[in-house]
Amino acid sequence: NDTFFALKHHLRVDVDAFFNQVQQQGPQEGAKASSFKSKWLDLKTARLRGHESFLTTAPFSDFTVHQGILSHLPEHINLQVANSASIRYAQLFPANATHQVYCNRGTSGIEGSMSTAIGAAACTERQTVFVTGDLSFFYDINALWQNYTPKSFRVIIINNQGGGIFRILPGAKQVAPFETFLETPHQRNAALMAKEFGFDYVAVNDMDQLKVAFGSFFGSSDAPRIMEVFTPSGLNDTVLNGYFDYLKANTGPLSHEL
Repeated sequence: NDTFFALKHHLRVDVDAFFNQVQQQGPQEGAKASSFKSKWLDLKTARLRGHESFLTTAPFSDFTVHQGILSHLPEHINLQVANSASIRYAQLFPANATHQVYCNRGTSGIEGSMSTAIGAAACTERQTVFVTGDLSFFYDINALWQNYTPKSFRVIIINNQGGGIFRILPGAKQVAPFETFLETPHQRNAALMAKEFGFDYVAVNDMDQLKVAFGSFFGSSDAPRIMEVFTPSGLNDTVLNGYFDYLKANTGPLSHEL
């Protein structure tokens, strides 16, 4: 598809054949050596240094919680990630090569994520871990009302008491009914739902509790488990925007040269 209405030629040829021919052509006579690759690698290195540096001082928030979760997951699992904030945060951190990662995109982003995760968990021998936000979880709680959830299934809810991703959108917080119609704040938690549907449950309120909880959360159990991590709704967007600003400020002139 010509998404940006700018393409001038359409080569109707097999992909492998095309690149084989390009490779055989080699560099054109008189062509100058390109610094394109080295500049991008320098930028990547600078951004990775900035990423690690920011993590050392970042406060407890959605940002640090996602980092903590992704760095403590077991090897060789199926990782199901919900929309919308969860998958975007997950992309900020290195992926584990032993994981099979899936993300379900519903019509409005969040619906059906847990149904997809449980359905997939019932069809594999690998442990399935589902990482989700609070609205996505509560939206799809009927997915828990069935008899096929494996005992090894794990749900990690990042509960920031609303649709935190809307706080990140430019100008959204300036809209008069922002909290009522966009963020939809609430004070719900999943404790009673876990009990109702036969899940083990643990609540987490800071990074130390998160690390302790991970000590046994993924181990064998007689029931599936839910971990609910409560993060500060008023701070999360500040931390995330601060992260991007920090990377820009500490990259130097590299990004302007590309």
